[in-house]
Amino acid sequence: MNQNAGSQGYALPLHRSQNPVPAAMPVPYHRQVFGNGLVVLVVENPVADIVSTRMFLRAGSLREAGGQAGLSHLAMAVLTKGTQQRSAREIAECVESAGASLSANAAPDYLVLNLKTVSADFTTLLRLAAELLRSPTFPEAEVELERRLTLQAIRAQQEQPMTVAIDQLRQAMYQGHPYAQSLLGTAATVDPASASRSTALSPDLLPARQSGDQHCGACHGRASDRFSGSAIE
Repeated sequence: MNQNAGSQGYALPLHRSQNPVPAAMPVPYHRQVFGNGLVVLVVENPVADIVSTRMFLRAGSLREAGGQAGLSHLAMAVLTKGTQQRSAREIAECVESAGASLSANAAPDYLVLNLKTVSADFTTLLRLAAELLRSPTFPEAEVELERRLTLQAIRAQQEQPMTVAIDQLRQAMYQGHPYAQSLLGTAATVDPASASRSTALSPDLLPARQSGDQHCGACHGRASDRFSGSAIE
């Protein structure tokens, strides 16, 4: 697989305290861009025997049409409920047996899959993450359950004056822009069949960030193994 040479840089932690603080030491990181567009950022931390990974997709409510508001939230809520290789129960057992944590979230500008595990189980959990991103099944029963929970959350928000005020302010500021939409969507747009038709979860546009007790070369190699077939078209 074609890939560009990796690079090393430094990230400076941000301090927002009003009091003067000592200059922070730069945090070294390694950046690798693969031929298919996959970007991997690695921060090595040999002190902790834990690997934390966040896999970002260039999607989210920003890319939802007006009639699709809430689709990203619904899709990510059901993402971990089944793949072509595993059922929801098998996914949960894989995560729990390793004492790991796994979650999927939606935001206006991106979707993200979060993974944290001990170094010894990283390869196994990364394999699971690849399955979730490349072959989710969105079981109909799980989609319907999450749709009902989302509708309950929408109704609850409508009874909170502060939430209503924020929604109105957002709509006044962004008007016809997707930022004006609620991340949950509306009762009219939460379609029980929408998630299964979603193309937003293609891992073709996936940048990933990893930190922990893993050598950068090993992380780049595992990412390449799991996502090398995700060519950007």
